[in-house]
Amino acid sequence: MQDTIKKNFRLNFSALNGKNSKCNLKCFNCHKDYFDVSTDFDENFMLSFTDAIRLIYNSIGETNNHFQKIHISGHAEPLMIGKERFLSEVEQLRKNFPDLPIALTTNGSYLKDVRDEFLNMGNTFINLSLHHIAYLDTKWFNMICELDEVNRNQMELNIIIDDEIIENIDKILSFAFSKKINLKFFHRLEAEDPEDVVNSFADLIASKLSDQIIDKSIDNNRLVFSLKESFKISIKLPESLTNRPEACNVCPVRNKCLESCWNSIRITPWYIKPCGVREDNVFFFSNNSKEDLVEKLKLGGKI
Repeated sequence: MQDTIKKNFRLNFSALNGKNSKCNLKCFNCHKDYFDVSTDFDENFMLSFTDAIRLIYNSIGETNNHFQKIHISGHAEPLMIGKERFLSEVEQLRKNFPDLPIALTTNGSYLKDVRDEFLNMGNTFINLSLHHIAYLDTKWFNMICELDEVNRNQMELNIIIDDEIIENIDKILSFAFSKKINLKFFHRLEAEDPEDVVNSFADLIASKLSDQIIDKSIDNNRLVFSLKESFKISIKLPESLTNRPEACNVCPVRNKCLESCWNSIRITPWYIKPCGVREDNVFFFSNNSKEDLVEKLKLGGKI
């Protein structure tokens, strides 16, 4: 069963501004993404994201059948690298990996300048973070959430479950119905009882939308509500409920792993990080041993 689980390439675009690039926002509930390492490395020894993915393909002898998605993310806002560079990087990825979906996670600050061009590249998706309820009343946020019928299912809102979100759930649902936009909820990483948080919130959604829900299922570690209005609401399941590879189950730092990132291979311009919380299996591009890369990917549960 576990052998059939496909992996994602998670790309740290913000690092193109330098390894110490900072985000333009300081959101208290940021998930970070665990790209950084404490080890010193040669900043001049770099690979493009395309070449890094090719290196993984060539090392493990696999094709796209082993992977399900390219996810543009980072330890800071990816679009801070600028419109032209962002679109150029994505164009290279689309050209070299035409069959893989490309998803962007963004705080939305610079999204209006690239949204349509990115979505029109085909098989592309946007995860837009709703960091504050006040966003729903702003012109800029409403504008970037206005999608036509063709690309409406290419965007969803990422929302962290907290007291403010629960208190304003009616407003959030009203916004989603008006835009026909998918919603994806996450529990906060530091939540003491994430399973209780998720179950309670699922009950809340079910009670609010009892007349709209046409299906409830688990897909890709999410609890998904399909609605009559042709959009979906999902809740990310806690990492304790995910189907992890055996390498994760025997990992010596398993108790530090808070996110269900078991299927992500993190890639920066300087190294590949198979695991979010450990550094003994980081592969630096200055090491050109394919055998070493394979062993480190195995250690991280990625092959």
